[in-house]
Amino acid sequence: MLFNAKEGHARYFVFGNIILLTLAQLANTALFGHDLSYLPHFVSFFSMLFYSVLAVAPIYLLRNVLVIEARILLWFLVLLVPLGDSSFEVLGRLSNIGFTFLFLAFCLLVWRRYSLHDDDRKCIVAADAMLFICANTNPLCYPLIAIAYSATALGHWKSRGKPDVKVWFREYLTKFSIKSALTLLSLLLAFFLWMLLREKGVDQALDGTIESKNLIEALISRPILYPVIFPFYQLLDNKFSIFLVIFLLILILHISKKTVKEQFALISAVLILIVGSVVTVVSRPALTSILDAYRTTFPDRYYYGLSLFVFVAIACSLSIGFCFKKNNYQRNVANASAGIFISLYLSNSFYLFEFSKTHWYDPPIATFQDDVKRAYRKGAEPNAGKIMYRVDLHPKPLAAHFPESYVAATALGFRFLPANLVSHQVMIPSVFSDNAKRYEGKIIRQTPAGRGRGDGWFYVSEGMRFWIPDGQWLKSRNLSPSEVITISSLEFESIPDSGRSVK
Repeated sequence: MLFNAKEGHARYFVFGNIILLTLAQLANTALFGHDLSYLPHFVSFFSMLFYSVLAVAPIYLLRNVLVIEARILLWFLVLLVPLGDSSFEVLGRLSNIGFTFLFLAFCLLVWRRYSLHDDDRKCIVAADAMLFICANTNPLCYPLIAIAYSATALGHWKSRGKPDVKVWFREYLTKFSIKSALTLLSLLLAFFLWMLLREKGVDQALDGTIESKNLIEALISRPILYPVIFPFYQLLDNKFSIFLVIFLLILILHISKKTVKEQFALISAVLILIVGSVVTVVSRPALTSILDAYRTTFPDRYYYGLSLFVFVAIACSLSIGFCFKKNNYQRNVANASAGIFISLYLSNSFYLFEFSKTHWYDPPIATFQDDVKRAYRKGAEPNAGKIMYRVDLHPKPLAAHFPESYVAATALGFRFLPANLVSHQVMIPSVFSDNAKRYEGKIIRQTPAGRGRGDGWFYVSEGMRFWIPDGQWLKSRNLSPSEVITISSLEFESIPDSGRSVK
């Protein structure tokens, strides 16, 4: 899975996604065995845990660059990053976390540059190991890491008075941090060459042509301005967007002209933001046709990672002002700006948070457990190998494939499938027909186990079971609760669920 999960015209690696999905699957197996009913809950848990760690990380990793006030503001903004009406595509899922690994790599590189010393060997190895995962989750990390380490080497060479390259390299190589960096770069080079030699996959859904009328919105307004003025985004146009971006750049450059660490982090974040915006549009030209004259921000998932660099630029700029004494003009400007951002986000909490339903309200017609059971009744796909059952996901046409033992255990209500029930293909057809005939015209239920609707009463008719929502239907048929038959979960699941209530 680590090397073959991603398909498309790039075929890059998605190590971070696979590692977290594996943790979710292992947690589910540890508590519920092969029953997949609660797997979505674990996916959601690890997704929220990842985004929480992502928000907290800059407080620690950027501690020698930004003052604590700026880092707390950055934490606040990262937690509440606006995602339009499609936050459901990001939060609670693990399929789109890759866009954030560029931000994580940036924070790790800043930490390595300004906080770690050569004797911090465990931290250096941990940082480079995490950078390896970042690069093999988001390919934009490859050039970022290479440029960062090259800049560090060049700076060291100049600080030594530009000595002979061989003499300098022997001296440079004595440092543990340099040996670790060269090991990382060698591994990344090998993986990069591997990616180049990999067979290209099918075209992606967002291939197409660039719509010039929406190009400014796709390059500037959505990635740069939206996180700053998201409640008023629909009031923008191309001319005002260009003016506003130029004004912000001049303001930021003026504020940061007398600093070093903040200026380096600020300029780096701005350059990554610009390059990331261009790469996003070039690699997904159809985005320029989806964005529609500032009337929509969908699909927000492609801009989520870029929004984090907007927040870094804001935090770096304000960190400079926070360094001045109280009542200083620049300190007052920084305090006022931070207050404006906090007020902007808190006053629009109705837009940022989702409670009873999502903004993009498209509820699934069935639970994941129901879809697994439906796949079980449908049967295995031919020539699918060990991962033979295709389970529909929401929203369609998304789907996932699972092994027979997991699907059967979920459908039949077992923690692990008993050895005598391993072969669904051989055993199930006869069980379906026998039990459906045995209980035809009868009311059945299975032993209650907190399954919700699955613990209800069902009427068997025409080889399927129909849910009885209340006791009124029994009275209309002159039936009583004493006629309900309790059967085993195996027998219950062997009778196909119609998905409908009785009439």
